[in-house]
Amino acid sequence: MHSRYRLHTRFTTPPMSIVAFALVFMGFCKISADDTTALNENNAPLFTPAAPDEFFVLRGDLNNCRIRFERDKVGRVVFLGGSITHNSGWRDMTCEYLRKRFPETKFEFINAGIPSTGSVPGAFRLLRDVFGTDGTDGEVKQVDLLFEEAAVNDSSNGRSAEQMTRGMEGIVRHARKLNPQIDVVVMHFVDPSKIDDYRAGRTPVVVQQHEAVAKHYDTTSIHLAREVQMRIDAGEFTWEKDFRNLHPSPFGQKLYAATIARMLDKAWSKPLAANVASVDHPLPRPIDPQSYDSAELRPISSATDLAGFTLVDNCDPRKPSGGGVRPGFVNVPMLSARSRATASRLTSKVARSASSSLPVEMRV
Repeated sequence: MHSRYRLHTRFTTPPMSIVAFALVFMGFCKISADDTTALNENNAPLFTPAAPDEFFVLRGDLNNCRIRFERDKVGRVVFLGGSITHNSGWRDMTCEYLRKRFPETKFEFINAGIPSTGSVPGAFRLLRDVFGTDGTDGEVKQVDLLFEEAAVNDSSNGRSAEQMTRGMEGIVRHARKLNPQIDVVVMHFVDPSKIDDYRAGRTPVVVQQHEAVAKHYDTTSIHLAREVQMRIDAGEFTWEKDFRNLHPSPFGQKLYAATIARMLDKAWSKPLAANVASVDHPLPRPIDPQSYDSAELRPISSATDLAGFTLVDNCDPRKPSGGGVRPGFVNVPMLSARSRATASRLTSKVARSASSSLPVEMRV
């Protein structure tokens, strides 16, 4: 294709068929900013906007991707997350914002959203879905800007605080190891439980964990859950009639996109100085040495020592108990086990090998 703008909607392996792989080593806001910072019961500060419409924390300057877009006239932007990223809405509006801001730039936009997935599967599929490689040929695509969201699915999927950290750190750290100049934006999307937490004076656990990673790696973060809660409580709109769902209405999609655009506007508010050059982001010591920063997906055919699992080539997870299944979650290869203890052993082995930096026997 020779058109200036290319949209790669890469609807990659759906969530349930991730189990079919061996996971192995390798608008304007009327709220006024408050001068004080409330603390929740865990002494984690409740986010308060620095200005009425700044529901984000700019860390660094996002100049690396800007240099690529503005000077080199090319850019690859990846959106990694769950169904809120997979679906049309804020992501398309953000692509359009970038096209309009850099009209001479040839963009490649990659939709790496897979419904129901959070930071842990995101860490494992990073190589394939973000950098376009299976990890065997050494060819890693240049990615200039990565938008990452996992706050909704990490909490709704019941991830522990430890897993939330290991998954998000796995994504950010692995991305920076593969491309030290990649700019990353971590987003905290909203669901009703997060609104309840904020109203009770608590920062949601998942926001605490993901924000700690963003701060540690000096990446920009956007507090969309906090924005929705504060604006609803200020009487600007309602959840029931306006935002409606954790999968936002068109109104909610526009709110997300507007906040992302305000963040980028502020980051790039001044002209790019002629002497500004791309720089490598520092790679500090990991928050958790067991984070999944070496995780990757491998074909299920390479799995050994199944420890009670059975390979089902064409699995229908609705059988025999029934239930609903999202498109792509059915009639795909899966490793199946009927014992929770077996599933625990599998998960434990995966977690240990994914964070290792030494060669180990491949196993699931």
